This record gives sequence, structure tokens and C-alpha cells, in this order.
Amino acid sequence: MHLLPLNLGVLADHTGDSARVSVGGVHLELSEGRYTATATDCKQIISVSGPVVGDAAEYPELPGLRDAPDGATTANIPAKMFKAFFATAKKKTLKRTTRPELKSVAVKLSPHGATLACTDLDAGIVECTLQVEGRFPPIDQIFPTKKPTMVFTVDPAYVAQMAKSLATFADDPTDAEMVVEITDAGRPILFKVERKDGTVARGLVMPFCEPGDKKTKAVALEADAPTKVEVAVVDPTASAEVERLNRVLEQLKLQLDFMTSERNRYCEDLHAVRKQGEYDAAAANAYMVERDTALDKVEKLEAELVYGAKKPAKKGRTKKAKVAHGDDDYEPCHSDERPMTDGMAD
Repeated sequence: MHLLPLNLGVLADHTGDSARVSVGGVHLELSEGRYTATATDCKQIISVSGPVVGDAAEYPELPGLRDAPDGATTANIPAKMFKAFFATAKKKTLKRTTRPELKSVAVKLSPHGATLACTDLDAGIVECTLQVEGRFPPIDQIFPTKKPTMVFTVDPAYVAQMAKSLATFADDPTDAEMVVEITDAGRPILFKVERKDGTVARGLVMPFCEPGDKKTKAVALEADAPTKVEVAVVDPTASAEVERLNRVLEQLKLQLDFMTSERNRYCEDLHAVRKQGEYDAAAANAYMVERDTALDKVEKLEAELVYGAKKPAKKGRTKKAKVAHGDDDYEPCHSDERPMTDGMAD
């Protein structure tokens, strides 16, 4: 069992949906005395690592938590349940207790699910959930490992406030695009939003080198490897543009690989449909032949039942009848018909 901090609930806001990977939950990785919580929607990633809140042995034994399955080290917990439970635990324990181990969420992981619990010693809450199915993306392979070309620190509150304010001037505030420009070490960071009608909203945020130190200074580091685009980069603005283009190129390669795999899958499905169509056509032809044969047999049986084995002879007048009446155009009545002159008076 591990005790997690209450502020991890915000990670659920960075989850999403994807057909390729499972990003609908918060991914937990637990080790001896530490945790790592990660969330992504395939456009942004947030990952938090740190020590657990306190000693799990000092946590109260709650009904439902004591016998909950344990032993797994990873789990993908549904985002909706994760956010709701951490919000409830924060409201229940943050101001009602002074014991540090109680200002947390107790977590037990099993191969197929997770158990979360919180208490203020007056009452406890225990909830169980199944894991989100699917494969969580390999986050460790996405975070950059190269030595950065420039490092500086900023006040996150200023950046968040600036981004939120500039987004209101976009054509669609819910889907805004903001340009970030860094011209030189120690210079202000430019944020810019442009509209189609020509409106331009700009903002500046001053960086500082150390958290808490308000010096308007940034630290430039020497690059340890050439850029992927083979050009001579001198201007920091050009260097930033090259890095941006490299990131766009990597994204396009991933999209191309995905589209290629989808095309291959569609081709396989199309081939299977064509094979099924050929099989259905052959079966239809065989059915038509069998039906025609059966109809021929039915017609023969009907003829035998009505007329016997032989077909009936055609009825009509004979040459003798014509000579007897003296009229070549005369047609006598059939033997089974009554003449029109029968019954008439002489």
C-alpha cells in the first residue's frame, strides 16, 4: 500500500480518448517509497514523481481496505473516478486532521484493478475500480533526453494567466493557437495570438534563472549535438524554428506510420470482402442452375398428370368433312360441341 498526495487529482484533467492507445485514465507506477503518476491526451503530457506522503504501516485499517488485493506496481485508473475520489479525499481530510499520513489517498493495486481509500478517523471511504483496458503510451520515450540549448525559469502563474488572457482574442477561444518566441538569453518571452481579421494580441513574461529569484536573466547552454536539419544555425530564433520544424517532422512521421498501417488493414478487409463476394456469386449461380432443373422436372410432372404420358392431339376439321359440305372454308364443330342448328324447327 502507498499513500499519495491529495493534489494528484488535477492529472485527470489531462486525459483524453484515442483509438490506438489507452489514455482515458491516470497511469500509476509504484516503487519502494515512491510513486509516478502520468496523464496524457496525446497532445499534452503531465507526469509527477515523488516520495509517498507517509508510512503506510501507520495508516488506519479500514473495512474493505485491509483485505483488498495488493501486489501490483502499475495501474491505469479511470480519470473520472480518480478525479472524483481525490476531490472527496481533499475535502474530507485536508482540514479535519493534523496527522500527515491521513492527508493522503491510500492506494492498493492489483493486476486488474485498484482500491482507493481515505479517512479522517471519524469515517472512511473505500472504493474499488477496474483498470482502463489497453496499452498506455511509452511516456519515457517521448520526453527529450538531449542536452537543452537554453534553460530558464518562469513564474507558472504569469504564464498561465497570459495564455488564458490571450486565448480570448483568438477566432475560437476554445481552440486557440498561441505563438511563443524567445529571441535571446535574458530577454522577455513573447506570446502572440493573431486573428484572421488582422487583430494581434501580444504579451511578455520576464524569465528568471532560479525559482524565487526575480532576476531577468536566462542561462544559455552549449548544444552537444548537431540539429536534425543540416543548416548552420547562429540566430537563437532560427535555432528555435529548426527545433520546431524537427518536432513537426517527427509528428508527421508518426502520422504517416499510422496511416500506412490503417491502409494495410483496409486492403486486407477489402480483399476478404472480394473473396466473400466471389464465393456468394458462385453460390448464386449454382442455386439458379438447381432451380431451373427443378422447374423443368415440375413441368414434366404436370404434363404427365394432365395429359398422360403423351401430349394430346390437336383438334380440327378433316378433309372428309370439307368435301361433304362442299365448302373448303367450312369448319365443322368438334365432336364434343353441339351444332347451332340442333333444336331448330324445319
